[in-house]
Amino acid sequence: MSTHPQFGDAYGLLALTGPDGAEGAGALILEHLVQGCEECRLGMERAHRAVAVLGQWAAPVPPPERIEAALRQRLAAAGPWAAAPVSGAAPGRRKRTWGRPFAAALAAAMALAIIGGGLWWRLRLDARRMARLAQERAVAAAQARQGTAAAARLRAVLALLAAPGTRAVPVRLGPARLRAHAFLNPHRGVVLVGERMPALPKAKTYELWLLPARGAPRPAGLFRPDPKGTAVHLYQGGMAGVAGIAVSIEPARGSAAPTGPIVLAIRFASG
Repeated sequence: MSTHPQFGDAYGLLALTGPDGAEGAGALILEHLVQGCEECRLGMERAHRAVAVLGQWAAPVPPPERIEAALRQRLAAAGPWAAAPVSGAAPGRRKRTWGRPFAAALAAAMALAIIGGGLWWRLRLDARRMARLAQERAVAAAQARQGTAAAARLRAVLALLAAPGTRAVPVRLGPARLRAHAFLNPHRGVVLVGERMPALPKAKTYELWLLPARGAPRPAGLFRPDPKGTAVHLYQGGMAGVAGIAVSIEPARGSAAPTGPIVLAIRFASG
């Protein structure tokens, strides 16, 4: 049976607080180390490894201010670390103190504060990552919806162009740079294809108008050209009594009647 003193958790306490001011079992461990005690050397190595692992649990960030303030209040309320000698103690008996238990409690509290601060910071970073991922998913979903809507419009345009009764409408334009093509189906609507259309500011848009043989123009939808100046606009509906179409520049939300300049007007020939 080994006669070596059993220092227990004194190794860990000494590894946390360091040799300065060591007393009790910590002072005895230091004496054993100076004398070359192999058991104390191994005990301190294990304790240092445990402290190193504990330090790796938390990210190197300062604890939140609320935790630091709470620790300061606890330290202020603790009073002197060492208690008064026990009355009636035998002469020469070592004075009993509360330094070691309080130091252990303080070290544990500081370790928990550091770990808590690290976890709090990681949770905050995780929340930011989740918010960024949610925003990216929302953008991707919006782009997918836009792509689906564009594909549906293209299918509708192709269906009208291929429908029986659809005919190309001759377009006569002046020397302006703008070019246009129109395809009319008396029962299903009209497709307008514009080329070299000037870009508009965000507050403005192009609006298509149906020009009846009698009466005021009727709005038939808003559109904007792509960066190359090309626009394909579909109006779906009956064209009975419609003698032509026109395009004007209107506010971004559109107008109930033409208010801006007319950039294009096409009259349908009978046929």
